[in-house]
Amino acid sequence: MTEATSPASPDATGGPASTTAVIAWAKLEAGGALAGGRRQALDLVVAAVNALVLDRWRLDATKPNVQLGAVMLAARWFARGDTPAGVLMGNGDGSPTYVRTTDPDVAELLGIGARAKPALA
Repeated sequence: MTEATSPASPDATGGPASTTAVIAWAKLEAGGALAGGRRQALDLVVAAVNALVLDRWRLDATKPNVQLGAVMLAARWFARGDTPAGVLMGNGDGSPTYVRTTDPDVAELLGIGARAKPALA
């Protein structure tokens, strides 16, 4: 990845993920997964992930693990838009492929869910 598309390049709003970084990470093609208005959907997913990371979870967007975790989370949420009920049909042999609804690796990077540090509310 180049400097402009690396997870270490936060978006213009200061969020840890950018649409460009998600496109590079997920290897999305302009004529494929981003056709027919899907680019706007990806922009919304990236904005939602950045809002969660910054506003709800209050994570430091300058940390590389947070940047990578946010990019991975946005890419996976975008991909799940094409997988109703967590099942992706058509993996080549006709059998369904399960898509996880939780991401332990992303939780580890972001320190959320089961990987969150104990804290008082």
